[in-house]
Amino acid sequence: FDSSLTRVTLTSLASNVTGAVGGAIGKYALIAGGGYQTNYLSNQVNWYDKDLTKGNCEPLHIAKTGFGSANTTSHLLFAGGMYKDSQFNAYSTDYVDVYNQDLTKTICTLSAKSYIIPGTSIGEFAIFSRIKKLAVDPYHFDVFSDDLTRIELNIPNDFNTAVHSENFAIFAGSSYITENIITFDEDLVKSSPEQPIKY
Repeated sequence: FDSSLTRVTLTSLASNVTGAVGGAIGKYALIAGGGYQTNYLSNQVNWYDKDLTKGNCEPLHIAKTGFGSANTTSHLLFAGGMYKDSQFNAYSTDYVDVYNQDLTKTICTLSAKSYIIPGTSIGEFAIFSRIKKLAVDPYHFDVFSDDLTRIELNIPNDFNTAVHSENFAIFAGSSYITENIITFDEDLVKSSPEQPIKY
């Protein structure tokens, strides 16, 4: 849809996939990964520019789905996810595929292998939730600054939704802890707004 909410038809993706993850960096919108047929996953990354021209950039490190997406000031991060081996056994990964505004790719890692992790941005930081270090540890947050330094915030959570407002990164939808919505400001200071009523 354009700014007038008029629907525009784009050139199709390179393959028919479900569970792909999107993000934007610079003048590009990227759509990455996902699954096709029953057991197969994709590592393809398609981009669309401001003129809706389509292209491909360097693929993900591994074919995967169920990963998180968030931005630092000048990078787009696709973090974690699920991949399958040659026998179609599923595993989580700690790889983070990072694209800059020129679509040059680098790789960094999460503090632990994880998938189905919501991500969002605040200030220069990309924040990802549902990172589990050990089986006995509570979930916590991995934060990446714009130079891709990783910061670990040991705050128990199992949030399944993340969104960015003007001044806050908001995580919500927890059933594991009492606080089912929390926020971070640009200094990564955590606060707990009024909690929704649980029914």
